[in-house]
Parts: sequence; structure tokens; C-alpha cells
Amino acid sequence: MPIKALYNLLDYNKRSLIQLICENIGESKEFSALVDPHTISMHTLLHLTGIARKLEISHLTASKLVKELEKQELVEVYEVGKAKIVIPTQKLKAICEALRRE
Repeated sequence: MPIKALYNLLDYNKRSLIQLICENIGESKEFSALVDPHTISMHTLLHLTGIARKLEISHLTASKLVKELEKQELVEVYEVGKAKIVIPTQKLKAICEALRRE
């Protein structure tokens, strides 16, 4: 089954979150070439509060969605101070690339 077909089976919030992460992968050199999340400006990273605001969902809902993606090993979450930074894994980057091609 093509990735696009599987992607369409996800609920709206999960699709929106994956789309948001995919859009931000290539947005800045710092984001896509991330080595250490402690050295990057907060404006180039996705954090839970930013995700909740951009998707217009509650912080709790954003947290639950990110935890689900983390269980699937699609994102990694780093705690920097009080912020939780969401970083896509290579697995999610490959899915994003496949979605762009389809």
C-alpha cells in the first residue's frame, strides 16, 4: 500500500502534525542538520507549545500526539529547560520525502 494511502487513514490531528513537521524539515539549515538541540535557537525548532499554537489544539492534545509519534520512533523529544523540542527521526524524514514525491 502506498505511503500516501496509509497517511490518509490517519486522523486529522496526526496528519496535521506530520505535515507541520515535514514542512519544517527543510525550512532551515539548522533544523535539518541538527546535531545538538541545546545549541539551536528556539525559533528554528518545533516545541510542544509552538505545535499546539500552529495546529490550534490544546497543549495536552499536542503532547499526546507527539508521544504517539515518539512510540512509533518517528520523532525524538528533547527537554531543553522547560521546553520539549520535537525532532524528526530519519524514519519520518523518509516518509516526508515519499509523501512529497507522491
